[in-house]
Amino acid sequence: MTVKFEQELATSQGSTPPKWTSEATYYFENEHGEQWIAKCDGEKLMIAGLDIGWKEIILNHSQVLDYLEFQKEANLATSDKKLIALIEKWKESENPLSNWIFNTGEKYGLLAVLHSSKLRMEFHNPNPQ
Repeated sequence: MTVKFEQELATSQGSTPPKWTSEATYYFENEHGEQWIAKCDGEKLMIAGLDIGWKEIILNHSQVLDYLEFQKEANLATSDKKLIALIEKWKESENPLSNWIFNTGEKYGLLAVLHSSKLRMEFHNPNPQ
């Protein structure tokens, strides 16, 4: 399925969505009406959103796994101190997602995209490095 919403996205707040918008296969809109799109080609995952001025976040398989592990550890943190230490460590990460803060709805939308993309990347490259 291809999402066809280039015109709607292009006129939002004067910023320009990425060139691959017509190829996006994931769409999420947060409670503020800010739209997010994503596309996975099997090698990389591209994410862009109105909330970040349509800047592109590009992730490889390893980076997808890193974020999923970070979220898993954050959910299992047994104290505020452990959670704060984990977040501070994550902020120092070179993972492109460490540069952004997502609200709760965006985080859950992102997690759905990451889990789906993880499976697609593993299917296309069964022995990732």
